[in-house]
Amino acid sequence: MEEPRLELVRARSEDGYELEGAAWVPRSPKGPAYILIHGMAGRFYSRTLVELAQGLAGVGHPAVSGHTRGHDFGALMTRRGGGLALGGAAFEDVTEAPYDVGGWVDWAEARWPGCPLVLVGHSLGGFKVAVYQAWRQDPRVHGLVLLSPAWSGSPRFWPPDIFDQARAAEAASGPWTLLPVARSPVTPLSARTILSRVPAAWPRMLPDLVAEAAVPVLATYGSEADLGGWPELRALQAVGATVRWFGATDHHYRGAAEQVAFVIRRWWQSQAPEGSPTAAGTTNPKKEARDESPHR
Repeated sequence: MEEPRLELVRARSEDGYELEGAAWVPRSPKGPAYILIHGMAGRFYSRTLVELAQGLAGVGHPAVSGHTRGHDFGALMTRRGGGLALGGAAFEDVTEAPYDVGGWVDWAEARWPGCPLVLVGHSLGGFKVAVYQAWRQDPRVHGLVLLSPAWSGSPRFWPPDIFDQARAAEAASGPWTLLPVARSPVTPLSARTILSRVPAAWPRMLPDLVAEAAVPVLATYGSEADLGGWPELRALQAVGATVRWFGATDHHYRGAAEQVAFVIRRWWQSQAPEGSPTAAGTTNPKKEARDESPHR
């Protein structure tokens, strides 16, 4: 496995915010290029994404891991022209996520022109990339990898009265008012962020988005306290996704990043046209594809 060159990079969201990231650039890049999007309060340099990017770039596939406006708990976002705005998981409007994903797609297309692009999203990032492709059907994107994806833009485990609390707080004190959210992995959250995740804003669940994405999809969950399991994987498989359950690892795939990278590479080989130059060095990748059925 080669040692790719590491570059610190910067993209711009479609609505003008600067987004930091890192790219792993092989000496002789070959498609596809992977765009990695973190989850709620995540970072482009999280261990999960760094190890995954290294595993992909180490065999020749370019990879970039980039911030969204929902990185960390809170952040100051710089906008074109010098303006500042509140960002971070506590303050983002999740409905604006496609602007960030689209910014990284633009960056990757310019950095590796003509290379097929695959979006890889972890946790809430998995839902964000599914939303992007279902809404946009971007022809530059040739596949989605959903690592322990959120099932909806409106969390299933939040208390149902949190949205009424957020509306009252916003009316009384403004959109940046912070409220504790029971069972949320990140708390407190601003009224603005909570209301961006109201069920009415997200009528379609993850399987609906996967069905509408019009590209091959790989979806995975770990076995230890993850956001989903076999019921969710079977629902995604029913709408055409390739699915994989990883035993003995958690939501962050600790100790399994190399295995995850291998599965992603084999999945891509199984999707690429026979004899395609993007098929990671195989002339007949379909012969090497492994069965990822949940019934194994």
